[in-house]
Amino acid sequence: VAEIIALDSGLFRTFVDETDVLMEQAGRGVEALADSAASNDALAAVFRAVHTFKSNARIFKLTTVQNAAHDLEELLAELRDRHTVLSFEDLARVKAGLVGLQTLRAEFETLAAKIFGPLRGESASAGGALPIGEAKITTLRRTYAELSRALRAVQPPSAIKEPAEAVGVAVIQLTRVPMSALVDRFRKMLLDLAQELGREVEDLSLEGADVEIDLKLVQLLRDVLAHALRNAVDHGVEEPAARLRAGKPAKGKVSIACTLDDATMKITVSDDGRGVDYERVRSRAVISGLLPADRAALATPSDLQALLFLPGFSTAERVTAISGRGVGMDVMHTAMRSLKGDVSLDSTPGRGTRVVLRLPSDYYLRL
Repeated sequence: VAEIIALDSGLFRTFVDETDVLMEQAGRGVEALADSAASNDALAAVFRAVHTFKSNARIFKLTTVQNAAHDLEELLAELRDRHTVLSFEDLARVKAGLVGLQTLRAEFETLAAKIFGPLRGESASAGGALPIGEAKITTLRRTYAELSRALRAVQPPSAIKEPAEAVGVAVIQLTRVPMSALVDRFRKMLLDLAQELGREVEDLSLEGADVEIDLKLVQLLRDVLAHALRNAVDHGVEEPAARLRAGKPAKGKVSIACTLDDATMKITVSDDGRGVDYERVRSRAVISGLLPADRAALATPSDLQALLFLPGFSTAERVTAISGRGVGMDVMHTAMRSLKGDVSLDSTPGRGTRVVLRLPSDYYLRL
C-alpha cells in the first residue's frame, strides 16, 4: 500500500498502460517457447519484456513488483545459459513465473483503483495526461481521412485544400508531445540511481526539447531511453573519487539531444564517463564463445561495439537488480529495428559514450 500511495494516480496509470503492452509481449513469447525451433528468439523476447517491466517498476519505485520481476529474470537467465531445448517442466516454470507476476500486478492495480479510482480510460502521457486518449486519436485520424476522401468526391481540390490542411495540422498537434514531456520523467530516476550507486550526476541536460514526438512512438522510446540512461550511470559515470583522479569534475554529465531533419530523427544519449572497456569486451567474447581468440584479437572497436547489442552479452562482473543480464542493449536494438530505425554506439575509453538512435523521417511522418 505504501508503494502505491507514494505515487500519484497519474504515474500509476502510466505504469499500468506501459506494462499492459509488456505483459502481452511476454505472453506471446511464452507461447512461442513451445516451438523448439524458435525457442532462442522467444526466450530473448520474454527476457526483454520482463527486463523492461522490471525497469519500469524500478522507475516508479514499486519494489515488490520489481523484486518479483527480478526473480523471473533469474529463472530466464538460468534457462538461457543452459543452451538446451526447454523441457515441459521448464515451460511450466516460466508460465508459472509470468502468471505470478501478472497476478501481483493485478493485485496492485485493484488496490490502486480503490485508492485513486478507476485506472483505465484515457491514456497517460510521457509525463502526465495526454491531450486526448489513444483510442480517440485513432478515431480522429480515421475520421479525418474519411472526411478528406468524401470532400474530394464532391468538391474541387482547390475548394477543400485550405480547410483540409487546417484540420490536418490540428490532428498532428493532438497526436504529438514535445521531447521534453518524454524526457522530464527521467530526471529524478537519474538522480536516484546515481545516489544508489554512489555516483554524482548533474541534472539531465536536454537539447531539442521542443522537437515533437508522435504518441505512437512514445512507449517504445520511453523504454529505449530508460535503458540508455540507466547504462550511462551504471556503466559510464564513475564514482566521484575516480573522476577527480582522472581530472574530471566529481559530478558526471548525462545529456540527451534530439534533432529532426528531412531524412532522420536522431536522439543521442551521451555521458562523460569511463567509456567502453574494449579489452573486457574482447575477453568476454572469447569466454562466451562468440569469437575465437584469433578473431577476437583482430576485432576493431566497431566490431566489439556490435557485440554489446547481442542478447545475453554483458561485461558486468556480477548481476545486480540494475544490470548484468545483457538485456538492456538488446531491448534498444530490437525496439529501434521495429521502428525501421537503428541504434549505434560510439565510445572512447576514459572520455565517455554516445548512444545514437536514428529513425527515418518518412516512417516517422507516416505515423
